Amino acid sequence: MDYRKSGMNIRQAALDAGRIRFRPIMMTAMAFVFGVLPMLFATGAGAASRISLGTAVVFGMAVNALFGTLFVPNFWELLQRFGEKYVSPFFHKQKGLTQAEEQDTGV
Repeated sequence: MDYRKSGMNIRQAALDAGRIRFRPIMMTAMAFVFGVLPMLFATGAGAASRISLGTAVVFGMAVNALFGTLFVPNFWELLQRFGEKYVSPFFHKQKGLTQAEEQDTGV
């Protein structure tokens, strides 16, 4: 569902979309981390290289999952505001502001 096109302001649309997408993103990231976890605890021949690789992959994916879910909605909000303010006038004839644009601009 496109919350922005349904009339929500940009910030609320980003927050609602972030809430809906949080669980599947975290489930996928955690499944990946748990799948790579045996590399982190490797033993035997070649264990040093597998541990190094496992450490980078596990902690990189964990940090990416946490920070990505926090920053992506904010980044989307920034790009959406920029697009509606500066890019849209070049592609659409403005017949007037929509209800969502009026809420954002305070008109």
